[in-house]
Amino acid sequence: MKPVFPVLPLLLLLVVSPALAQEIPVDFTKNPDKPVAISCAATGRTLFFFYPEQLSSDVFAGAGNPWNAVELDSRSLEVMRSNTNASLRVGSPGGQKARVVCRIGRPDGYYVAIQFDKVCRIIRFSPEDLAMTVADSIVIGKRERLIQGVSSDSNAYIICTKKIKRADPELIAYELGDGGRLLKHRIPVRTGRNLYLDQLFNKKFQPLAVDPDMELDPRLAANPVKMFAGDRKVRFTFDDAGVGSIYTQTAA
Repeated sequence: MKPVFPVLPLLLLLVVSPALAQEIPVDFTKNPDKPVAISCAATGRTLFFFYPEQLSSDVFAGAGNPWNAVELDSRSLEVMRSNTNASLRVGSPGGQKARVVCRIGRPDGYYVAIQFDKVCRIIRFSPEDLAMTVADSIVIGKRERLIQGVSSDSNAYIICTKKIKRADPELIAYELGDGGRLLKHRIPVRTGRNLYLDQLFNKKFQPLAVDPDMELDPRLAANPVKMFAGDRKVRFTFDDAGVGSIYTQTAA
């Protein structure tokens, strides 16, 4: 008869692990809450940030739209603290949908960039008490387009394009600095000389921002254009090979 002892540790793990996790109440009725996970490897903590699917300045004109933030231990999933009193006012009338542009966790706070129509706000959650503040913002002007944001380690960037009359267009790179303040970098681009650079100024251009250690949906991972964040750099990769091809024609 074979011994059963080697199996016991696995069984105990399966039984005990669910008991360590805790339930987080969210609103799935009137205005469903959408979650965003922001991890900080330096602190070993993860912030689960819930924001309403539809933002409204009419219904919440006084107190603002309610937001909910919960901090967990990344390994044990134990809830360390929470802030259920956060709120944000939306300036323009009517409802707006929020677009999460990028997110990053640092020892000095959790940051998430969220676009509302023509404004992208950098929201900071304080590491002391999870208080929510708007650290900075980007106003997307005429002939400008916010492409996407991307982050890695302690680096985070937001990439925009700007078309200029009778002049070469510009790439605008916003770098997330200390305290969530944005550093703006303008990069003139000579169009018509590089096929890949020209694609960035196409209004349908939408790369996939790749976050390290994040499992991707296979359908998303099949996106031929991806962007990566590095130390003071952003890299775009273009894979021109057809789906299912054994050949790759990747340019960066």
